[in-house]
Formats: sequence, C-alpha cells, structure tokens
Amino acid sequence: MSSASRATRFLFHSVLLTLPWIGLGVVRLVSGRDTGAGFQPAYVLLVFALPCAWLAARGEGRGSRRGWAAPIFLASAVVLVSLPGLWLNRGAVEIDQALLRFGKQLIQLVLMSGFVALPLLWLDRRDRWRDAVRWLGAGMAIQLIYGIAQFVHFHLPLDWFAALERVFTSNPSILAGSEELYLGDSFTGIARLRGTACEPLYLGNYLLLVLPWLGLGGRGGGRLRLATAAACVLLLLTWSRGAWLAGGFALLVWAVLSRRSGCSFAMITRGRLAAAGLAAALVLAAAALIWGPAELLMPWRRLLQSLDLSDWSNLTRFYSMQAAWRAFLLSPLVGVG
Repeated sequence: MSSASRATRFLFHSVLLTLPWIGLGVVRLVSGRDTGAGFQPAYVLLVFALPCAWLAARGEGRGSRRGWAAPIFLASAVVLVSLPGLWLNRGAVEIDQALLRFGKQLIQLVLMSGFVALPLLWLDRRDRWRDAVRWLGAGMAIQLIYGIAQFVHFHLPLDWFAALERVFTSNPSILAGSEELYLGDSFTGIARLRGTACEPLYLGNYLLLVLPWLGLGGRGGGRLRLATAAACVLLLLTWSRGAWLAGGFALLVWAVLSRRSGCSFAMITRGRLAAAGLAAALVLAAAALIWGPAELLMPWRRLLQSLDLSDWSNLTRFYSMQAAWRAFLLSPLVGVG
C-alpha cells in the first residue's frame, strides 16, 4: 500500500469517527478567539483527506476525469441558476449583504461537495466499505457512551463531564439544544440526549445516517445487530420528533434495500421479526414496571405535540418554514443568496 493510500485510510476513518463532533470548534479551542465560524474536526480532516485520496486514486490508476464531469456540471449549474437571485431581488436585501450571504452558501456547497467526493475517491473496494461500516459504528458507540454520561450528568452533575461539555459546545455556530423534554406546557424532568452534536435533532440526523450502514452491514452480524439496537435506543432518547418521523420513512427504504441487497444479515425473516417483537415486548414490560404504564405513551404524546397550536415550541418551526420559503424565492437552489 502506498503512503498516499495509508494516509487516506487514516484520514477517511478519522472523518467518519468525528462526523458528529459538530459542537467542537477547532478555531476557538486552538486560538481562544470566537471568529463566528465553526470549523469542526471533520472539516479540517477533509482538507487533508481529499488531496491524499486523489493521489491514491492516481497511484492506483483509478478516477478518470470523465467520471467527475457530471458532479462538476451539477455544482456549476447550482451556482449559475442561483446567481440571478442577486439581481432580481436586489431591492429586498442590500447587495453587499446578499453577496456575503451568497459567499457563505458557496462555501457550504464546496464543503458538502467535498464530503461527497471523498467516498467517491476512496470507497471503490468491498474491504474499504467494511472498514467504513466499522468506523461509523465506532463513532456511534462514542455517541452512545457520551449520551449515557449526559443522562447521568443531567440527574447527578459531574464536574469532569461539565468540563468535557465545554469542549464539545465550543463551536460558536452551533447552539446547544434542549436538555430537557418539554411536554404538556411544562418540563418533564426527562433528559434529551444530544451527544456531541449539541442539538437532539442533529444527533438524530447523524444516527439516521449511520443506521442504514449498520443495518445492511454484512459480516460481524452479532456486533452489528447490537450496534443497530443501541443506535435505535439512542435515537428514541433524543426525543426529536423530526428525527423520529424521518426514521419512519427511512425504515421503509431500509426494508426495500435489505431485500434487494441479498445480504444475509439484512434479510427480514419471520424468525427475526418474532425475535424483535419479543425483545420489544420485554423492554416495554420492564419499562411499564419501572416508570408506570402511563409513561409508555410519552413518545406518542410527544408526536401529538406537533399538532398543538398552543405550543410555542412549534411556532419556531412555522417561522423557519416561512424563512426557508423566502430564501428559496431569493435564490432557488443555493438559498439566501
């Protein structure tokens, strides 16, 4: 294996491991200054991983220029289609502010394109896919351990964890989300797990990314099943309605893919369905004995909360949808530019 390939493997696995560390601000931790820009570890690692992956692909005779024509064309089309929004809506926003916002959107587009390009350059062999699944599982395990510590800290404050939280909430562009479940016009005293992502919904998004990889994993079935179950429990304990609803649709997609993949671990059988149903029944029975039957309805009540017009926590979502629509009108594909 060439030095470029070894470097790419290390950096790519490091990117997978640190994907959910979005609350950790590298610039602020290193310089002590709040620049207002949140460079998280995965961004920094990506800068070094991409050239290494390109060199590795060149050394192995992979990655023709023709294969990059479509992604480059698509990214260019996004920019060109959105540029007229700067001129057509010049009365709504000052041009200097519009250009600044447009530039930020372009930076975000470049970053997201980089995260798309890296797997395209590196994940061309089955063994590399298996390694990627293992490292994503390791990243999820860190979130599980961190979530358990977060739960304990919520009920029994820990000095060492408070210091750790200050590190993982040092990104100035990420605001810490709700730490406690709000339900029925009051706080319930139930912790909402946020992991290193600072926000329960962000942690839920990460888990929805990882779960299909684990669920279609292949070898290491026992460990993958345990990791999948742990990720599902962690997703539930975020109490994020958005993540739950997205997870419901993702489950349908996973069921289709598991049938088509031909992976023995992913195949849904009657025996596995029966085992999963029995395990769920035992967990629910134990929870009913510990917390009481009424508490088992709390996830359902949490979902119904989305339809409660008197709940102020829903108003921010209505405002966000309105703002998103106006941003779309300003610049259809890039956004607020």
